[in-house]
Amino acid sequence: LVGVWQRISITLTCTNTGMTLYLISYGGTSNGSSDHSTWEVTMPQVESGSYATPFVSGTRANTQAILDLTNNYTLTANSLVYNSDNTFSFAGSHNIDLNSTSVISGTDPFTIESWTNLTSGSYGAIFGNYGSGYGSGLWWATAGLYIGGSVYHSNYSSSMAGIHHSAVTRDSAGNVVLYRDGVQVATGTLTGSIPSNINWRIGTDVNGTGEAMNGNIYNIKVYNRVLTSSEIAQNFNAHRARYGL
Repeated sequence: LVGVWQRISITLTCTNTGMTLYLISYGGTSNGSSDHSTWEVTMPQVESGSYATPFVSGTRANTQAILDLTNNYTLTANSLVYNSDNTFSFAGSHNIDLNSTSVISGTDPFTIESWTNLTSGSYGAIFGNYGSGYGSGLWWATAGLYIGGSVYHSNYSSSMAGIHHSAVTRDSAGNVVLYRDGVQVATGTLTGSIPSNINWRIGTDVNGTGEAMNGNIYNIKVYNRVLTSSEIAQNFNAHRARYGL
């Protein structure tokens, strides 16, 4: 199919560890005619094991439902609903636990990006390690960022429903920039230190089921540096067509 994005996959049983696996080639010659095709490829993925992602109910345990491609963390899926469009639905007690306290800590610079579809409520928790009493920790939600204070979208309570790309950066001095759908919408200063003794969670409060995300979380990315506004806009534009924006 020419001009159409499509997902292509193959499963191989490999016994020769010295083999070369080509993810894509430039084309070739078939029946005496040249066929030097031009391709655009995004998100090539190679997995080892008996099952390929995305998770299909019954084939993996909840600690295998979502795999970290860096193999640094164990992600435990709790009561998630897997949808036919390869997304997970979050509601109430549905969340994902990370067995790590070191994703971000202290005043480390970072960027967090996420694609979400909030289906009910005025805000939904996406990612965080905020602790008891909300006195410390990081809370990233459709509303914005909280670290001992907040930098929020001014209109989050009325207009964050539906599919949106959100991003936030904080440098080591505490300067925060908030983006929505690739455009800067708010700035502020949050100098609080992120604790390194609390595990992280996706979809709800780490202490229970509070601040729940009611809807879909399509994508979360955490960077250990501050992305520029151009990089965030580029990331938004690269995927907006997929989500109808």
